[in-house]
Amino acid sequence: MAGKDYLDETISNETKAARFLFSVLKEFACNTGFTGNPQVRYGSISSKAVVAVPLDFDARYSALWKRYVYYICSGSFYDQSPFVWSRYAWRVREELDLAAMREAANLLSDKQHNFSWMSVTQAGELRDPRRSVKLTVEEVPVQLENDDTLPYFLRAQNTNIYKISGSCDFFLYKMMRRIVGILVAIGQGKGDVATLTKCVDAFDKDEKCKEKIPHAFLETAPAKGLCLDHIEYSIPI
Repeated sequence: MAGKDYLDETISNETKAARFLFSVLKEFACNTGFTGNPQVRYGSISSKAVVAVPLDFDARYSALWKRYVYYICSGSFYDQSPFVWSRYAWRVREELDLAAMREAANLLSDKQHNFSWMSVTQAGELRDPRRSVKLTVEEVPVQLENDDTLPYFLRAQNTNIYKISGSCDFFLYKMMRRIVGILVAIGQGKGDVATLTKCVDAFDKDEKCKEKIPHAFLETAPAKGLCLDHIEYSIPI
């Protein structure tokens, strides 16, 4: 923050914070990190507003709930996928069974379940692993490459794009990516809903359950497909 802005009492704290944030963001280019050229577009992080919050506000622990989305790109195209999906989605070769994935998502949704086995427990973690999460699985429509009516990243051939959304009051460490890994395993036919039901029921009944988890249900989906889509707070932001 410029020294004059910091000392100027006629400028509100919100305006000072906004100017500081703007000065930081414009230093970063989208692909190279740093640039001294003001003509280069800003990075993928942008700010829409600055709001004053109480001193006891915590960006993480004051959240009422969060929503993550995860993108998966599949099909025989594989190495010809548009750049945006190569960089921001988990690419799998197999076409996925959407109905089976939705059935598995419904099994995990809305009711409270023990997600300790679908997350990575960090040292000192005191939060209850029994949570209620809302999951949806949908297919993102894409068109042939020669269709100019759609943005380039929705033009592809032999391509299936899947979007998995998950909402919860808080997520355990790697919980969303572990859930996605399970849904994809079921979509690939490496696991089934009956086996998932057995695991869920066993761990719901006994937190120290020693039920053997199938190897297919232990994969953590890669980070590049994950996006924090929304955080809800009690104050308007």
